[in-house]
Amino acid sequence: MIRINNFISPLVSLILFSVSIGFLTTFITFLMNQKGINPILIGSMSTFNYIGVMIGAFKSEKVILRIGHIRAFCAFGSVMSIITLLHGVIDNTYIWFVLRFIIGVCLSGLYVVIESWLLSVSSIKNRGSVLALYMIALYGAQAVGQLFMLADLNQPINLFLLAGICCIASIFPLSITRIPSPKIEEAVTLDFKVLVQKTPSGIISSFSSGLILGSLYGLLPIYLAQLNYSKTMIGYMMFATIFGGMALQYPLGKLSDIIERRTVIATLFFTSAFLLSCLIFFPINPAICMLLFFVLGGLTFAIYPISISHACDTISANSIVSATQGLLLIYSVGAALGPLLSGVFVFYNPNQGLILFLLLVSIPTGCYLSYVRAHSKASPQDDAFMPHPQTTIVVSEIDPRIEDPN
Repeated sequence: MIRINNFISPLVSLILFSVSIGFLTTFITFLMNQKGINPILIGSMSTFNYIGVMIGAFKSEKVILRIGHIRAFCAFGSVMSIITLLHGVIDNTYIWFVLRFIIGVCLSGLYVVIESWLLSVSSIKNRGSVLALYMIALYGAQAVGQLFMLADLNQPINLFLLAGICCIASIFPLSITRIPSPKIEEAVTLDFKVLVQKTPSGIISSFSSGLILGSLYGLLPIYLAQLNYSKTMIGYMMFATIFGGMALQYPLGKLSDIIERRTVIATLFFTSAFLLSCLIFFPINPAICMLLFFVLGGLTFAIYPISISHACDTISANSIVSATQGLLLIYSVGAALGPLLSGVFVFYNPNQGLILFLLLVSIPTGCYLSYVRAHSKASPQDDAFMPHPQTTIVVSEIDPRIEDPN
């Protein structure tokens, strides 16, 4: 039984700053493309953002341990609000690199606060429901943020103000809550050698998932602009992609409880490749294109959590936190490299470069997983699939498959 009062404040704060970040990621890419900025620079900016997320994920816990959850959230939220507003004041691409990096660090800090808070107020009996609520709030808010693209872009500073207001508003629910601030423990040391031995398929799938999602978040607005879609349609297409990632992740995950997970993951890669090929070879009207991106988002967003579930099938319960943290780091490296590498493809082929890069990732990964599955025994699937967002190392501890020491 979930006591909803314990979750309202952190989830409302999560929704507000996720709306802002979801919009900001798309809008900055769109704005830079409108200015004729080199796609490699645009991709590199996304890379800087993900590097900030990676650093923040492992360093922000020290800040929280020193000053507490609520003050840490206020600090990270305040800095992110200021940086968001500075985008509308400073029109310099290279300074934006620094701003995006700082936002990445602060964003990780906010995620760590929210995730550790949810961990502290959940139990082994309701962590699955808590994780599902977290995922719905996160991806639902990011999807809604895309609809800000429907607003008038003649004055970009107004939209940066709107994003900044959402960041500022996210500080209030958690800062005025009467629920006691939770405790946070040091993260478990990662053992990558064991991870590589136990679940090479999980590592490859997580890395490829990072390459794909990092590229979609960072450069998909450029591809849509090349199709001559209006700013409004770009907002709708991005909404469909992220909403599909939220809506289809759980059904596809449950499918992986029935069929061997590596087979499911390989099928997701191959099906994604088929949908991407349709974008190259067939003229598609906007309505069908939106449906295609909805399905594509659902397929690609499901790869990482199913990879986590596959890893959990092969390791002991007391190693799940360490394994999921390791796979998250591998995913993050892929997400950082994805926009940079795909940016090179877009530079040389503006119309289809992004699609070609995604195909180059999807098809070989699908082939590798199919080969490994064909030449190995089926992995045991004692644990049910759990949705798993790609945020920070703390969310892995909410996983109900982890043994409760109490």
